[in-house]
Amino acid sequence: MAMTQGRTSAELDWNEIGMIYEGMAFASRPFRSLTDHINRRHDLGPRGTWILLMISNGCLHPLDIATMLNIGRSLVTAELGRLEKAQLLVARKSATDQRRTELTLSAAGAAICDEVRAAMAAMLHERWAQYEPDQIRLCAQMLRDFRIG
Repeated sequence: MAMTQGRTSAELDWNEIGMIYEGMAFASRPFRSLTDHINRRHDLGPRGTWILLMISNGCLHPLDIATMLNIGRSLVTAELGRLEKAQLLVARKSATDQRRTELTLSAAGAAICDEVRAAMAAMLHERWAQYEPDQIRLCAQMLRDFRIG
């Protein structure tokens, strides 16, 4: 339902608010379906493919991943070990700070990111074909605003 001019979020009824929370709570299910087969194929945990995507977008250190995912460093370390074992990423000590580990994708890891991005784009185009690009951009901004607070 589109907001009408002059109407604020405070004027939403419970059905509208409930629809928003339902969407946010369950929207991750279709996205997980895009990565489950990759995680199984490479014996990764549920966040494996998402971590690859984060690294491809410039998240270069394990602490950054832990912060972004809001999980403990030990979980990130375990997942990075699985990604390294699957030869999807390369972890090495930073040239400027030996205490830090820098992460880069292998060619196979980059190929997986390309595959997932294509599947994500196809799903978005299929499910949101009826919306204008500006509406989708607004939705993306609203979701980011909600997440960041």
